[in-house]
Amino acid sequence: MESSSPEENTPITSTGVSSALFIGVSKDPQELIQSLLKLSSDDKLVGISTEENIESFKWKLDNKYYTADIQLSVLKHKTITSPDFSNSVEAVILYVDTSKESCLADVESWLPYTKDYNSSIEMLVCKNCPDSPDAKPSRNEVVKWCLDNEFELVELEPLDLDETGGGDEYEDDIRDVYGVERIAQALHAHVWPNLVRKDRTEPTSFDALKSGGAVHEEILAASAGATMGGSLELEDKINALLSGVEPPPDLEFGDLFQELAGMKERMSGMSTDRRRKTAEQIVMAFWKGIGGDEDELDLSEEEDK
Repeated sequence: MESSSPEENTPITSTGVSSALFIGVSKDPQELIQSLLKLSSDDKLVGISTEENIESFKWKLDNKYYTADIQLSVLKHKTITSPDFSNSVEAVILYVDTSKESCLADVESWLPYTKDYNSSIEMLVCKNCPDSPDAKPSRNEVVKWCLDNEFELVELEPLDLDETGGGDEYEDDIRDVYGVERIAQALHAHVWPNLVRKDRTEPTSFDALKSGGAVHEEILAASAGATMGGSLELEDKINALLSGVEPPPDLEFGDLFQELAGMKERMSGMSTDRRRKTAEQIVMAFWKGIGGDEDELDLSEEEDK
């Protein structure tokens, strides 16, 4: 996954630095930060006082799309923070102990102190939520609270992993990311105000999608030209399809089906609009592969009625 590294403990100010705010409702959130910073249990986590009741840790996000310097902050007590800090908060992560019967009441008591944060990411993190009649609170109650308050539930050690593990290979492949990795994923996926984008050319070929590197226009042109000749190898045909050109007439349904999982992975780096257009091309290729006529399939967007 993307790399990320802690910075040296130099003074931190809220001005110009975005924050992910961790609140220990009934668990110490520093253990989450320790994991996010990829520190061992033997490493001492030393933060800097951002303002009264707030301890912060610098974190440099570095992935294939951008770099961003943010701060992972811990609000130690129920207090209203300064407008400067409140405006810097882009994520709120509540860390709770769901084995406590008062869990949800404890969470509710913190909400008045978080309502001023205009955060795009809001998570309720716990070890797990037992799905049993005796559990208090029950899993259904925790899930309902999250839905009502628009928080994402993140379990560090989901109890249903053992039940699904080793089962259907396809289901295992598409299983959601969980635990600290899910927190990191959400923070990396966020558009931070101070991010610095990396120079990238959007990939449109197999090789470029695999490597995440820049796309060479001559590859695209060669693929498109070869398509017109109808003599492409399978990978070249799929490559042309992902490049947005008309599906080759001799692209077989079986070949498409076998390559579907790979196409999904390679499309993940595309923009939303390009991914939608490419998906339409793939649907059209499948439709033609089972003998359908292009005129019978309407992929145009219709206005909601």
